[in-house]
Amino acid sequence: PRRLKIAPAGAATASAHFEQWAAMTLALSRAERQVLAGFAVVVVAMAVLHEVMQLKELKEAVQKQLLEDYYTVLGVSEGASQHDVAIAWKRAMGSIEMRPHNEEGRIRRAHVTTAHETLASVDLRSAYDRQRHMVRLASDGLTMAAVGAPLLAALWLALHVLRALASLLGLGGGAARPGGFDPKSFEGRLAATLAKIEVSVDIEIRRGDPSKKLGMKLAPGSGGSSLLIEDVHEGGATEAHNRAAKGTAQTSPLPGREGLKSWCSPEVWVGDELVSVDGASRPSDMMGKLQANSVSLSVTVKRPIKTFLPWVTELNLTRASAEERWGCQMTQAKDCSGTMQVMEVDPSGVLGRWNVMNPPAAVRTGDRIVAVDREFEAARILKVLTDPSSLATAWVVVRGLRDKRPQQPSAREYGPFTRQRDEKLGIRIGPALQSPLDGIIVENGGEGAFVVKQVLPGYVVDTWNRNVGAACQVLEGSVVVSVNGRTDPLEFSSELKKTSVRMRLRPPRGTQQALEGERGASTDASARGPKDAAARASNANGASSGGSSSSSSAIAGPQPVVLHFDKQPWARSVFGQWAPGFLLPKSFDDRLRDNLSRMRCIFPVELQRGSEDRGAEARRIGLNLVTARDELGGLLVSEVSPAGLVGQHNG
Repeated sequence: PRRLKIAPAGAATASAHFEQWAAMTLALSRAERQVLAGFAVVVVAMAVLHEVMQLKELKEAVQKQLLEDYYTVLGVSEGASQHDVAIAWKRAMGSIEMRPHNEEGRIRRAHVTTAHETLASVDLRSAYDRQRHMVRLASDGLTMAAVGAPLLAALWLALHVLRALASLLGLGGGAARPGGFDPKSFEGRLAATLAKIEVSVDIEIRRGDPSKKLGMKLAPGSGGSSLLIEDVHEGGATEAHNRAAKGTAQTSPLPGREGLKSWCSPEVWVGDELVSVDGASRPSDMMGKLQANSVSLSVTVKRPIKTFLPWVTELNLTRASAEERWGCQMTQAKDCSGTMQVMEVDPSGVLGRWNVMNPPAAVRTGDRIVAVDREFEAARILKVLTDPSSLATAWVVVRGLRDKRPQQPSAREYGPFTRQRDEKLGIRIGPALQSPLDGIIVENGGEGAFVVKQVLPGYVVDTWNRNVGAACQVLEGSVVVSVNGRTDPLEFSSELKKTSVRMRLRPPRGTQQALEGERGASTDASARGPKDAAARASNANGASSGGSSSSSSAIAGPQPVVLHFDKQPWARSVFGQWAPGFLLPKSFDDRLRDNLSRMRCIFPVELQRGSEDRGAEARRIGLNLVTARDELGGLLVSEVSPAGLVGQHNG
């Protein structure tokens, strides 16, 4: 490797050399990067071991400076008897050479005599042992302060260096991978806030016949302070209330989306938690109210965000002056999320005008304002909104949705998108909670899933959307499953730069594509045009839907799915995200690729020469052969001549 020299030409030259070094570092193979990370860990471990040895030596030096160890001077243990002390004193005195002007021997004799006088007396020895114990404690404290603090600082610095190295080289998981948000980042704080959101809905249940049963199956709720609705039976008063509420509830919380309901719907759903019944809040009192033969019941249900699909959007509001109001009445939510709940929207305010100009992202009553100008918590949100100097703000708004179809839409093929070398694809993808947030529906546990953020007009994907039908268009908000067969989000960027791109996407919930995919009548967008797409869609979507039509009946809400995973490898348990790749089992993609590379198809071929092909003018076989470089060896056919015998046989 050639040596990098930074000339004193200025910051531009240094920046160029640094970029060149970074490119060389990122070009290392996976094994080389793991070796580099392992070397860094070994260096840190050796430094820690060296500090531990220094700690022991420093401790002994501090104790010697504070108080002389008489047991060490005489060479006896702490539990030595008086007889052992006397023998040790005589032995030590005999080993000292007494000569005139021997200052060292005189000092040594004085130390031994003092040690014997102290340990030979029971009272003096007891007092000395107490003083020696206090000195040990003091020396331990001084040693920890002198060495422990720098050691902890070194470990903290080494940890951050390793994290930065992992982020640079693409090692490990967590925050270094797409979708694994840093808890301190905006995306990580947004995901944490969403997990805390709960909505309370007041519902009035009326039954004409007081003796009619409610038809709810209840169980103790979270914390024992509520009642969990496990089932709603048919024929009961609650089921009749739900049928009546469907006509008055807000069944289309998103324009152009079907089958979605808002979290503020007055229906009673499976997964709701009863927190109040006719003013009673204790579970025993609520059960008494429910069992009473009353004509109407006023209940309050609590709905955690985990039972919904969060719809997240980001809107930029601008006002002309500080006197102009934002036009939104809000109050702090009663849960522990620190969000603001929208109570009313003034049509003449800034937010009302935004709703008129942006119907798909219109803010409605019951929505939650999670952050304003990337500031979380209700107090900080209000501080930004009431600041006279805040004329332009960015709001993050969340709305809970419920889909009557609990399963996700089937993934479909789109493409190929073919572009020239200097032509742009015109599509932007990224994690679901990463800005921009233009009305993204986040699946449960899919905060880090990659979705289509934007389709830029005038480029390849936009041209594709204009040339195909609505059932084959690439929609914003679609979940990216794979790009050119690659399912690792780290590889999406490089795959999108290729001249031919195929994408497998999962359409957004409630769209026409999602509904057609569930009914099994959708067309596949993987063909080059709408005519070919119709011919190839039946098999692709039929296989992916897996009989989803059987579950098309109304379902009260999302049902929990239990996934059983194999026990994680021992190397992952020991080393965590720093586990070397050669200690981990191969991934499914690697094993599939290895198995496919070993597959062989063996078949006999019989070639016959006619009477005209015999003699000196016999026709050649017509094969161009090269030596194969795989484990089977042999000869590899690199070309077949159409005029040869093999070409005639193929024809």
